[in-house]
Amino acid sequence: MPVAGGTEFVEVVIVLSSIVPVIGIAWFAWWFLRAGRRYDERERAADRRPQEAGSAGGEAADARPKDRGRLTAPPGH
Repeated sequence: MPVAGGTEFVEVVIVLSSIVPVIGIAWFAWWFLRAGRRYDERERAADRRPQEAGSAGGEAADARPKDRGRLTAPPGH
């Protein structure tokens, strides 16, 4: 039973044109995130980046300053 196109060929083209871009975007996102993870692993292996301390955001928790909201100047200033 045709839905929009009239022939089975047009129906297949319509279905594929709605499915293939979604699959392509999902694959690209997976590939991009995998490449970023590999880059981070290489940087850590070369000791150019601190080890992750269990943070999910990619930045190491130890790299953030501990006194974030302090209003006074640091010692020696």
